[in-house]
Amino acid sequence: MKLSEWLPWYRLIARRLSLNSLLDQQSAFILTNLVRGHTIPLRELRSAISGKVVIVYGAGPSLPRDVDALIDSTAIESRVSVAADGASALLLKRGILPKVVVTDLDGDLRTIFECGDEGAIIVVHGHGDNIDALTSNIPKMLGFKLIATTQVKPTSVVHNFGGFTDGDRCVFMADAMGAREVWLVGMDFGDVIGRYSKPNLRRDISASPSKRMKLEIASELISYLSKRSSTKIRNLTGRVAYRRRAPK
Repeated sequence: MKLSEWLPWYRLIARRLSLNSLLDQQSAFILTNLVRGHTIPLRELRSAISGKVVIVYGAGPSLPRDVDALIDSTAIESRVSVAADGASALLLKRGILPKVVVTDLDGDLRTIFECGDEGAIIVVHGHGDNIDALTSNIPKMLGFKLIATTQVKPTSVVHNFGGFTDGDRCVFMADAMGAREVWLVGMDFGDVIGRYSKPNLRRDISASPSKRMKLEIASELISYLSKRSSTKIRNLTGRVAYRRRAPK
């Protein structure tokens, strides 16, 4: 999505959620200073995704069931795994190292660091509410394969692919990097928060009104993108049913 197409969406979202646009832009400048000279070329991210089928893992309540269904099939092989923040914790438990993790640093940081240490590309997003998390964690991540993003005007080293929540930013990023198809799993867009959404959760919980609105926005954005892009986007959440592996 071009910046000229995304920014009207952002302004609408900012009004709906009463976002502080000045703080969002300030976070982009802070993130720029933190990562300058330490990000990987965008072509490396594009090379990992372009022309491929990408599985985007959200942290919704259906994630464990969806992932187990994928593992018990042939579908997960040869696809590119992209995790939305806390979804990476479940993937590691199942022995899957995501190729890319998209995070605004409010998920399980130990998992994010483990993925970075193992060579995953970490796409770190800056916004007005996570400036403290950026300043305290980015200096510890400079040895990772880093890409930086924003939801406002980009800078020389901070990109804007479109998207607002971790989950839909994964989809927008995959589309911008030339994915052939994007499969969504663990992306419920409902009124229940999956236990992998936040590091302190031990069970699924009801979504707050603000969280439900953010999930509604994420659903709207993906729906819009699916109608505008040549990338085929398939939401398989809660209905993953593939050919099972042949018995050994």
